[in-house]
Amino acid sequence: MNNNDSSIQNAWYARLKNITIGYTLPKSLLSKWQIEKIRVYFSGDNVCELTGVKDGYDPEKGTASRTSLPFNRSWTLGLDVTF
Repeated sequence: MNNNDSSIQNAWYARLKNITIGYTLPKSLLSKWQIEKIRVYFSGDNVCELTGVKDGYDPEKGTASRTSLPFNRSWTLGLDVTF
């Protein structure tokens, strides 16, 4: 074993960057209220990351930094209504 082996690591990772799930209500429910369309949706960005990489290394960029911050996660719940 040489001195450089300590810097070698398994860089596997899986990341779910974004997902959107939505549902449009049937028109038969909406006709009473003179609404053409209602859609409810949920969206997430940087939802999750699974990795064997040590802190400070971003496998997507291929760079290491001791000052790396975790990815910002954002969640959105929405309602689209068309009259």
